Amino acid sequence: MLDGSAASTYTCDVAPSPLLTATALTVRFPEPLTFRGLIGRRAPPRTVLEGVDLTLGPGEIVGVLGANGGGKSTLLRVLAGLVAPTIGAVEWGPSVSAPALGVADERSFHWRLTVAENLRYFAALQGAAPAAVPEALARVGVLDKADVPVRICSSGMRARLGLARALLRAPPVLLLDEVERGLDAEGRTRLTAVLAEYANRGRAVLLATHDPAMAPSMTRALVLRGGRLVFDGAPAAAFEASSAGAPT
Repeated sequence: MLDGSAASTYTCDVAPSPLLTATALTVRFPEPLTFRGLIGRRAPPRTVLEGVDLTLGPGEIVGVLGANGGGKSTLLRVLAGLVAPTIGAVEWGPSVSAPALGVADERSFHWRLTVAENLRYFAALQGAAPAAVPEALARVGVLDKADVPVRICSSGMRARLGLARALLRAPPVLLLDEVERGLDAEGRTRLTAVLAEYANRGRAVLLATHDPAMAPSMTRALVLRGGRLVFDGAPAAAFEASSAGAPT
């Protein structure tokens, strides 16, 4: 049963091992090849992440803040195994692997299928038990919309469905990319409860967001600026640093 408290009560007699450790993550994308590049010097690669170090431990809810283009989504994609870092490495804890992650994404559903059909499809792909589908839908508050085609779902319902898909296998780490967008008050309450449950069970969440209202749900927050990690600390201070310009 979920409660609405965002405070972590996870305790351990010995220092727990990190669920993930990222070291010196750097991602560079080549610039598109133009006619000028064919006959002359090609533009240098564009650096999206540079030298990012990150540790995520049991019971943590870590926000990732920054302006558009700051590297938040790229960081989550590297951790999910969707983008290979140019430099650096990601080391997972003994109970975690990239395929075991829960990644919320509202853009990858089959629009002609219903809410339940979509989740059953992804449950089969992920090896989740069939019973996980109604349970996940109930947790995010859309079980009564199970037979609704995704094509007529609101953005808030699709955001809830993305979170439900991420929860199908109760993964040890959740990667959430602005999942709060489009959620109404009841949807945010359910999201907060899911985050609190994860922290209390010794799991972890990495949450990219622009929304200061999410700060009370976090245990700490990072700020990315121009692909560099410029702040790692208290969530309220992180939002101030993100909006005012954090010192490097």
